[in-house]
Amino acid sequence: MRALLSRRSLMTALALALLVGAADLCQAQGGRYRSYGGRYTSPYGPTLSPYLDYFRRDTGALDPYNAFIRPRRQLQNQLADMAQQERTETARLQQQIQGVREAAAQPTGTGATFLNYSHYYRTGPGGAPPRR
Repeated sequence: MRALLSRRSLMTALALALLVGAADLCQAQGGRYRSYGGRYTSPYGPTLSPYLDYFRRDTGALDPYNAFIRPRRQLQNQLADMAQQERTETARLQQQIQGVREAAAQPTGTGATFLNYSHYYRTGPGGAPPRR
């Protein structure tokens, strides 16, 4: 019973490891053709024309253009605008970060000496501590 259980757990672990490895391989193969959203886009353009939606009959009260094509175009335009804004903000932040890196800050330890506690104790005239 115990050998059967360990054999099953071993086979399950092996199958899981194979699945994870296969997922990594699949992900590595499609790296060049992945767009911003991580979805596959063909280097030759869309496989099917988006204008095939003109012939759909499940539109309801709207015509096919206003039901399918126009909202999809609006979404693509909004996503492109958001991606452009993100690129602009990223470039601006990189410039700010570069400005911070190049700031003329004093190096660590400037003006410090080892075991120098003179700023904690007041000294009177002549360098001796004042008497009470």
